[in-house]
Amino acid sequence: MVILIPSEFWAYAKQSNKLDGDVFVEDVECASLIIDPNQQGKAMIFEKPIEEMGRHLKPLYIRAHINDKTLSRVIVDGGVVLNVIPINTMKKIGKGVEDLTTNMKMIKFTCGGTYAWRVLVVDITVGTKTKKIVLFVVDAKPAYTLLLGRDWIHRSKCVTSTIH
Repeated sequence: MVILIPSEFWAYAKQSNKLDGDVFVEDVECASLIIDPNQQGKAMIFEKPIEEMGRHLKPLYIRAHINDKTLSRVIVDGGVVLNVIPINTMKKIGKGVEDLTTNMKMIKFTCGGTYAWRVLVVDITVGTKTKKIVLFVVDAKPAYTLLLGRDWIHRSKCVTSTIH
C-alpha cells in the first residue's frame, strides 16, 4: 500500500507557520492562556505542571520483530500517517538496496520536505499479530528504531493509549 499526498496540500517554500489570530506572549515563566488578547488583565494563568503530571507525555515504545530480528525502541504515533524506518535499522534486519522500490517526497509537520530513500515491504510481528506493512526508508538518525503510524495502527486494529 502506498499513500500519496496530493500536491495541492504540499507546503510552499518559505511558507509561514503562523495562523491568523495567533497570540505570542514572551518572557512567561509558566504556561498561560489569554482568553481575550484585548483584555490583558483577564488572563488565566496555569502553573507549570510538576514532573509526575507529564509522565503520560512520554513516547510509547514497544518491541517488534522483523525477519527474526527483535527491534526495541519502536515508537507508535497515531499522529503519523506513514511507517518510517531509518537506513541503519533497515540494515540490521538484513534488508538491502535490492529489496527497495520507488523513492518519493514526504512532508513533515514543520512543512519541510524529506525524501524517503525508498519503500520497503515487510512482515512485522508485534505481540501475536503479524501484518505486512510498507516502511518508508529515510536517511536519519532518530532516537527510535522504527516509527509505526496510523497505517500500522489501523491494520492491526489497535487502540493506542496515552496512559503508559
